[in-house]
Amino acid sequence: MRRIVLLSLALPLCLSAQAAAQTCVGMPSFAAGRMQVSGGAQFADGASSVGASFGYGSPKGLYGKAGIGSTSYDAFDGSSFDLNLAAGYQIRMQHRAAELCPVASLSLGSGPNDVLGSGVDMSNRTFAFGAAFGGSVGRNPQVRILPNASFQFANTRVTLDNGTSSPSDSETYGLLTLGTGFVFNSRYSLNPAVSIPIGLDGGDASLGLMGAINFGR
Repeated sequence: MRRIVLLSLALPLCLSAQAAAQTCVGMPSFAAGRMQVSGGAQFADGASSVGASFGYGSPKGLYGKAGIGSTSYDAFDGSSFDLNLAAGYQIRMQHRAAELCPVASLSLGSGPNDVLGSGVDMSNRTFAFGAAFGGSVGRNPQVRILPNASFQFANTRVTLDNGTSSPSDSETYGLLTLGTGFVFNSRYSLNPAVSIPIGLDGGDASLGLMGAINFGR
């Protein structure tokens, strides 16, 4: 059971990682609007995750995001409620078409409860930090293509509460995310990506798709 839990818990982090930066992960820059709404899904063998987030940031500096979501676990016939917080800093490289972003995120999950009728409730916490790098290719101002990559170090702690005791276990691993963003009219984006756990025994890659809209001044 521990292996299934830890492998599945990488999914909310994958979704948070895609929402963590801007040009760095192929999303519209906050220069196109200081507020952003995004939503997406992540799929892996035995689990899937969906979520949405709201972000606010400056065009050339600090930004933050908060999101909610849910992860479904086939093995447990149940799902969790997920809360995600992320922050980063956009650094324009000397080549103006590229950007580097230090990023950090915190994911909290509650559930599934009464796992397989055992009376055990599950919860989790994942903290991650790392960096994302992305750049623009092509010269079409209406459609920007932004290949990108990010790597984060993560620690996930899982707690199982049976009403009398709450044993926990943790795992530290890396998460490599590779994607390509398609940004339309500087404000709308579609972002397919693949996320690969590194150092997580038996970890499988997951596929994700996210969309975002920037607005405001």
